[in-house]
Amino acid sequence: MIARKILLLIYLFLIFLFGILLVPFKLVWGAQKEIDSIVFAPIWSTIYRGKVVNGYSLFYELYTGRLALTLVVLSLIFIALFKFFTPKEEV
Repeated sequence: MIARKILLLIYLFLIFLFGILLVPFKLVWGAQKEIDSIVFAPIWSTIYRGKVVNGYSLFYELYTGRLALTLVVLSLIFIALFKFFTPKEEV
């Protein structure tokens, strides 16, 4: 029972970490949205000022595929661990 509560707290912490504090962004520029780099940044830092490439300002674009993959894999791992720590009579 205690192990399941600890797993739930760890899971909630990691969802907070990867869903709000370390969100994957593509730093893109230009009309064709060419990728300059991929960074992990807090969700509120979507405005990037200072660097200009070929007359275009850089801006962050949420990398939704990577974010969804990270959250799904994290959830599947914790579902498996939760099932592992569930007593047999509760299943």
